[in-house]
Amino acid sequence: MAEIQPFQNYFAFIKVRDDKDALAKKVAEFEEDVENFETFLEIHQDSEGPFLCGTEMCFSEAMMAPFVARSIPNLKHFCDVDVKEICKRHPRVNKLITAILERPSVASTRPSDEDIVAGMTRMMKMFASK
Repeated sequence: MAEIQPFQNYFAFIKVRDDKDALAKKVAEFEEDVENFETFLEIHQDSEGPFLCGTEMCFSEAMMAPFVARSIPNLKHFCDVDVKEICKRHPRVNKLITAILERPSVASTRPSDEDIVAGMTRMMKMFASK
């Protein structure tokens, strides 16, 4: 089943990063989920955009922001999956994630890409030791 918000399950990619076939399957599923999200936005997004309800960020984007911010650097670093490049093929999704990341409240509070990757590296080491 497709996710309405495809950015939340980046951990699943990282789990299978050493298995080329499993990773390719995850990427294909993600691309399909992004396409489905594009269709969802075409139907439900306020025409003024870039956010779901128009020009102002609402609760749905606030819930997405941490996943978008973390999936981009983590998938690029650990899996060589370029989330931004995939999203560029879907104009509404691309506009939405760009608006989320550029919103001052998100941009000023999110960790750097390097800190996000370092945090994931620490978490992976912690889980590996258990």
